[in-house]
Amino acid sequence: MFVTPDSIVPNMFDPQSLNRYAYCRNNPLIYVDPSGHAHYVEIVCDPGTGGPHDVGGNFGRAAATRAAELIASGHTVEIVEVRSVSEFNAAINGNQEITGGVEVYGHAGSDLEALSMASGPGTNLDQETVNEVDWGNLGPNAEISLNGCNTGNKNDANPNNTIAQDVANASGKTTWGATKSMSFTGVKGQYIPGPNAVPPATGDLYMVVDPPGKMERFSPEVHPGGSHRSHDIDNLSGL
Repeated sequence: MFVTPDSIVPNMFDPQSLNRYAYCRNNPLIYVDPSGHAHYVEIVCDPGTGGPHDVGGNFGRAAATRAAELIASGHTVEIVEVRSVSEFNAAINGNQEITGGVEVYGHAGSDLEALSMASGPGTNLDQETVNEVDWGNLGPNAEISLNGCNTGNKNDANPNNTIAQDVANASGKTTWGATKSMSFTGVKGQYIPGPNAVPPATGDLYMVVDPPGKMERFSPEVHPGGSHRSHDIDNLSGL
């Protein structure tokens, strides 16, 4: 236990992180936290034009809001806009080790086991392309959060793994995904219902999961031999 509270809740979706006196998510045998501060990368997929109600611009605003919170707590943050898998890979593999986490903002959908970065071939992070990313720049304690609709959702149109599970398998890291659609809101953690609910044109912006959904945690699936599960791309469906 810390004598004084940690300066930040490192992962708002992880109950173990909500106790700011707890050291290393109550698991000090396998985790270390020498400073309590870390380096994060915020990845904005399909950035758009940045207009007040432009969806791509809103992803960027949500990432900037989160980055400001992290920086205020003593962490370091990079915000990177990407439109392809190769650019996503480059964002992961910057010069500095990602000791805190990778937080991704972008389009996803229940009909695709994928995060979309732009239109055209090679622009989805999906069951195949997650294995094109070199995830080795993530530190031992780093986690991944996919802030996109249905990134943690399985249904009849998507009977295989979710994209969150695919990322967890490929990276070997705990990955969080939304089990329903996500909405923009100007109030942290507050879902605004109704067809006329629009995000504020200025100020802080957050993404929240539409009720009764949640951000679900996905752990890497491991074969009995110890290696992370690799997908058979011939069975890829819905892309």
